Parts: sequence; structure tokens; C-alpha cells
Amino acid sequence: MNYFDDVGFLSVDHVVSRSNGKPSTPHDFWGIGLMLGDGYVKITGNDKMKLIKMPFLYLIRPNPEGGGSWGSVDGTPRDNRWFTAQGARMERLVAALSEKAETDSPFLIHLKSYQELIHLHDKMLHLFQHNIPSKAYHLAVCLEEFAGAVYDALADTRQNSPVFDYAAKIAEKISSDPGAEYDFPLLARDYRISYDHFRRCFQEYAGKPLYEFLLEKRLALADSLLRESRWSIKEISERCGFPRQAEFARFVKKRTGLTPSELRKKPSLDSE
Repeated sequence: MNYFDDVGFLSVDHVVSRSNGKPSTPHDFWGIGLMLGDGYVKITGNDKMKLIKMPFLYLIRPNPEGGGSWGSVDGTPRDNRWFTAQGARMERLVAALSEKAETDSPFLIHLKSYQELIHLHDKMLHLFQHNIPSKAYHLAVCLEEFAGAVYDALADTRQNSPVFDYAAKIAEKISSDPGAEYDFPLLARDYRISYDHFRRCFQEYAGKPLYEFLLEKRLALADSLLRESRWSIKEISERCGFPRQAEFARFVKKRTGLTPSELRKKPSLDSE
């Protein structure tokens, strides 16, 4: 038996929605999801409805009856990322995390830090969509990394620091739209903290400097659009936050050693 044969992925998905979802169908798989955003979502099932503050991690267990569904509140967008699988490894992970779940919601875990989990889910989504047989085991490796990242977040001693709350919000903004124009000193003033203090806290929160975090997200977006879209390089440049194409070309060349045109012809950065 192969070491990685005790888990088989069924789905890895990502949906942003403002509407109510369809009731789940009966299933026998396990899974984990991230519900990201500001505000609340509602979950309905068994003739009951509950409001839940985003963001949070949720657990998916076998449900022979089905019926539960997510819904938006007042049109608030919800960024839903999840993966499902069968096998002993996935079952063990969900069972272990169930012990960390909230008392009144045994399938929910609220965390302060989601960035590493988002990064790993993006990587899993890419691997699943491209279905490279020789790299199939990478999904199982990502699952182990995901489990470790959850436990790191659970062990976070900064849970009650408002500055880290702000860092989490900024990180989510960048992750959802890395091509936007950001005035970080102004954002720090909006939160009534000094920019220097915010930069230090963000680096501790994300594990890297603020601008480096932004540039990494822009590179990931550029890599994805160059390979998977038919947009022109000029359009991709603007979408990634570079109004001038020459500046975008220098950025890509410095980070990858390739021009945008060369990168477009290469495999994914994550697959190398």
C-alpha cells in the first residue's frame, strides 16, 4: 500500500456568493471548509436557522440525510473554500478537529489567522483542477500541511490583540484583491495605530513584511492569469496592480527569471 493511499480527494472548490445555497445532498465523505468575509452567514437545517460570524473554519461530516445549507445575510458576500475526501486520514483529521470545535457549534472553529490556510487551499485547488497523476500525492502532503496550519492557528497566543485583528482584515483584503491600490499608512491611521507598529504586527502575523506579502499575492495572480486566461499582458499587468506594462515585466522577470511571455508558456509556479 502506498503511504498516501489512505486519503482520496473528491472535491476542492472555491465559491464567492451573495445568495442562498442549495441544501446539501446525502453523502458519506469528510471535509473541511473556510468561510471568509465580514459580517454573518446563516446556516439552515432541521427547520432551524442560525447566524454565524465570519470568518471561521467548518467541518464536514458524513450526512446520510443531507439538508443543511449556507445563506448570505442582507446580501453580504461569503467567500467559501472547501475540500472533501474519503479515507482514514481525512476521518482522523476531522475527528481530531471536532475536539477543538465550539461547544454550541460542534462543527465550527473561529481562528484569528487564516492566511496560511488560504494559501494551502489555493495550492490544493490548483493541484486538483490540473489533475497531474505524477503529483497526485501532493494533495495528501497539502492536507498534512493544512492540519499543521490549523493547529498553529489554534495555538496562537495573540487571540485577543486588536492589532492582529486589523492585520487579519488587511491580509484578507490583499488576498481577495491583490491588484488593488493600497495606501497602508492611511489604513493604519484609520485603525488609529502607528504605521511602524502596524508593520511589525503584520510581519509577526503573516510571517513576512507587508509589501512582500502584497507582491507575493500579485505574483500568484499574474502566474494564474498568464497561464489560464486569454487576457493580453497589458490587461494582466493592470489587473495585477501595475498600470505600466514595463514595470510589470520587470517585476515578473525579477521574481521568476522569466518575462511574462516566457512565463505564459511555462508550467505553473506551484507545479515545478
